[in-house]
Amino acid sequence: MASINEPTDVGQDLWILVTAHPDDESMFFLPTLRNILIPSANNNSLRVLCLSNGDYERSSDGPVRTKELYDACKIIGIRSQSVTVINDDRLKDGPNQVWDGNFVATKIMDCIKEAVLLSTERDDKIQFWEYHDKTTPSCAEQNIQAINLNLLTFDEGGVSHHPNHIDTFKGVRYLLQQKVYSTRHINVDSNAICSHVTLSNGTDNIQINLRVLTLKTISNSIYKYFFWTFYEFIPYLVLLSFQLIWQLTLFLIGRRIWSRKRTKDQSVMVTHYSGKRNVSKTTTQYRIMEPILAWRAMSAHRSQFVWYRRLSIMFSRYTFINDLVQLFPDESCVLHEEEEFYNLPSVVVIPEEESAPKFLLTKEQMNALRDCVLPPSLQLRPWKRVYSLSRDGDSFIAFQKLVGEWNYRSGQHSTMLVVRTTRGEVIGGYADIPFVETMKHPSGGGAGSCLFRLEQDKSEREAKILVYGKSNGGCKRIVLDATRRIIAFGGGASEGGEDNGFGLCLEDGFLRGTTACCEAFGNEKLVDGGDVFEVTDVEVWGFVFGQLL
Repeated sequence: MASINEPTDVGQDLWILVTAHPDDESMFFLPTLRNILIPSANNNSLRVLCLSNGDYERSSDGPVRTKELYDACKIIGIRSQSVTVINDDRLKDGPNQVWDGNFVATKIMDCIKEAVLLSTERDDKIQFWEYHDKTTPSCAEQNIQAINLNLLTFDEGGVSHHPNHIDTFKGVRYLLQQKVYSTRHINVDSNAICSHVTLSNGTDNIQINLRVLTLKTISNSIYKYFFWTFYEFIPYLVLLSFQLIWQLTLFLIGRRIWSRKRTKDQSVMVTHYSGKRNVSKTTTQYRIMEPILAWRAMSAHRSQFVWYRRLSIMFSRYTFINDLVQLFPDESCVLHEEEEFYNLPSVVVIPEEESAPKFLLTKEQMNALRDCVLPPSLQLRPWKRVYSLSRDGDSFIAFQKLVGEWNYRSGQHSTMLVVRTTRGEVIGGYADIPFVETMKHPSGGGAGSCLFRLEQDKSEREAKILVYGKSNGGCKRIVLDATRRIIAFGGGASEGGEDNGFGLCLEDGFLRGTTACCEAFGNEKLVDGGDVFEVTDVEVWGFVFGQLL
């Protein structure tokens, strides 16, 4: 009998190939795609996400190359409905273009949500997507539908060392670090995510058994195009020749009659070269022997089928063999369940100029907020002060510009707003989504968002943190209204309840603020002495990922 935290069924397989350009699927991933499609009863389980439309030389090339991608996928055996091509200026094709890791991860997550809905045969819309640990009651009390999600993409070398390929890998890695290991514990499968999905007509608990597979880069061009045949292909042909000679010998001496009644085991076919082989615990090899199909698929990309690509598709090892290596979350950033907070190192802060105002928070307060507020995926990240009222002024436009540039350049979803009142109270909120103007993005809401109040006892050295809403369900909306110049946490309600107002709201260009008992966060008023407070200082903190250090 399955335990209460295990999925109720084995789970269905779902494969998503994430590429950078049209033609990547035909040039590099064909052996993997064919081995996934051939044994499958249908091709609904395989999807292709191409992050750019290939408009490197001319913008008019985008529609042409998009159509070529659909044609190539049809030849391979992938439905056009299962192919998604992104056309966004932030993901322009080109070796000099830098793709933001968070934006790439966001596009991949959008594709995952769509694929999950299609795989569950739900004609619905995801209003809210929240991750929970498998051991939490919200996931344990209900049956869990299991989906085995396999993400395929390039490795850190990008196969051909193309910058867009490498940025694609970084985006997938960002998604893996941010969305997977934040729920990891010793007693739970490290790659299992349990999602609490709020749809427009109900909720579903879905366990996503995530596996990320990266295509191994072969840096040695001589081996990639020539020597691999002597090491990996010619030995197979020699073995095949011995088998044919042995069968012929048996026939000639009469010990076996070569007749129409021979079994499949007795037949010798070159297609036996194709298949899947587990090289190690973390590496899987896929082989095919379909050179004509590879040529047809690549020739569908007519605008790109130049002479050197013709040679590549004939001789490249990637046409016949793929080595896929499983990618795991960074162990150095995993906080296990039994680790105590006092064992964590002190928060690292990105230094500023000597003339910059002092930080609003002390190092002890930062450590306390890190331990109580931040998810495990951010607890080992350096902090950077993105906005400061005392440093950058009270212009709401400046606030939007600085925070917006941080979200776009750094690839961060999460920020922390810290407020000091004229009475010396320190309050704030953690947002696991970017601060964006609510009127432009009316569906914005953060599952992991929370409010906090910091209490410093003079008789004790350590700061005490009161946290509200960190484990609450429902949509806890983050409101940013440039017209009214307000930023607020609230605008949502817990299940079955009504919202009584914003838990925290800053108004009038950060001159004053209000607080109320917001049911979405389950908070008390964050300040003493009423609903309204005056502001002394405001800071917004971001959390730096390795690519920015």
